[in-house]
Amino acid sequence: MKKTINKTAFVSKPVAAAVGLAMGALVAANAQAVSISNDGIGEVLLFPYYTVNNGYNTNINITNTTADTVAFKIRFRESENSRDARDFNVVLSPYDVWNASIVKTAQGGARVQTFDTSCTVGKLTPSAEFNVPGVDFTNADFVDGNADTGRTGLERTTEGHIEVISMGRIIGGTQTQVDDSIAYYAKHVNGTPRDCDVVRDLMINDITTARDQFVAPINALKGSVTFQNVNSGKQITSEPTVLADFYNPASSTDNLVVLPSTQAPGLHDVVPAEAYWLSEVTGSTAMATFDATSSSQNVDAVSALLMRKSIVNQYSVNPFNEAKTDWVVTFPTKHYYVDERNPLANVVDPVSYYPAYSHQVGDDAAVAPFNKTFQQSTDGSVAACAEVGVDFTYFNREEAEASVDNPGFSPASVADSQSLCKETQIVTFDNSNLFGAHGAVGVNVAADGFQSGWMNMIFNDSRTLTDGNITLDGYPVTGFSATTLENGVGSEGILNYGFSANHGYTRDESL
Repeated sequence: MKKTINKTAFVSKPVAAAVGLAMGALVAANAQAVSISNDGIGEVLLFPYYTVNNGYNTNINITNTTADTVAFKIRFRESENSRDARDFNVVLSPYDVWNASIVKTAQGGARVQTFDTSCTVGKLTPSAEFNVPGVDFTNADFVDGNADTGRTGLERTTEGHIEVISMGRIIGGTQTQVDDSIAYYAKHVNGTPRDCDVVRDLMINDITTARDQFVAPINALKGSVTFQNVNSGKQITSEPTVLADFYNPASSTDNLVVLPSTQAPGLHDVVPAEAYWLSEVTGSTAMATFDATSSSQNVDAVSALLMRKSIVNQYSVNPFNEAKTDWVVTFPTKHYYVDERNPLANVVDPVSYYPAYSHQVGDDAAVAPFNKTFQQSTDGSVAACAEVGVDFTYFNREEAEASVDNPGFSPASVADSQSLCKETQIVTFDNSNLFGAHGAVGVNVAADGFQSGWMNMIFNDSRTLTDGNITLDGYPVTGFSATTLENGVGSEGILNYGFSANHGYTRDESL
């Protein structure tokens, strides 16, 4: 039985699909399998976008909602190929909040900085340009021996997406002094942690002692993000996609705590490699179990939760109030399938996670559900781009419809006028360029006389994820629409504002 599930609401519904049904049958919900959180609290926060372009700063807020001490990895991935622009560990004492801003630097890159005193590992420090503790983003992961044939300058770090992965918790943060106690020294007293240097020393120089203090994480984190343009008085707020029950090891004392200098943990560290969701084909809860030793890998459990055949959302480009709309379209797991540095996509060395390699032909087939690897061909004939093909159908608010089988993008994407190249891709309406994104692709609704309405963006070239029991057609994707409006200046000041709407989705699921 095949059923395409249509959702035209503009709020993402936490319904997942999967590659295979556990034991070939529907089962009860399993609290030990990863799922999309219904409650906005979980172990993994996937922020679809950050940017410092076009006058915007990005402000992030992460809350520990529990009475435990929690450690998480925060990773900023650049937009083209999800290479690591910067990551570090954060330790939050019970009920603590960590907030930070991402700003543009004079060198043309990005920087994360904050006056928040919660413990970070490594240490955030002021720079010559900013008298605020922080750390600049880096191009080290895509230059020299790490080059991937994409851009190599710091400007590549100015937009992308953010991963937050809970690594572990210390139950009931201790109130009494204990030597080498991370919970004790991370605890705030009169608004400041007792001693973050002790926390850093343990997590950098004695990782075994540090790790032994933690147990497996639980659903504890909540997040939000705000895009703020001070000069124009515009602000847009959004929320991440939240994954619950991401890491469930056999022993509750196991955890994901690692040295801050490593690029772990990642979305491939989901344990077990299972996902559960409410199947809209059957109306019942189902669970998928993946075999990481075969053609799939653990990350397929995360990808399955995010598999969608098309995206639906609203737009407005009404000239009356200078409306502008950009869509954020992010594929959080795409690099696992298309980056030749990764084991499945890399035909040279499929064993090592970050092997030394020679660039392969850029149009070699990627791992399903994606089609092409990111890397440029050695002769330069194929650009650095892992294309995702799309078709459009858009409507105004009075049900008028226009179909575009071969969408004309303005400006054209890097490789093909029918493709989205990047892992974090901006689709802009009528050259709105709200976020000033590099490589944004666009759709011209005004050509059909439309000023506001909604659009269905259909993935037309996806391959399927399947193990023979259930098959999903589409791509693992998340994101939102962002709209700003200008209403002049009144006695109250500048009357500009902005808002976001989470994407709605359709699914193509076969049993």
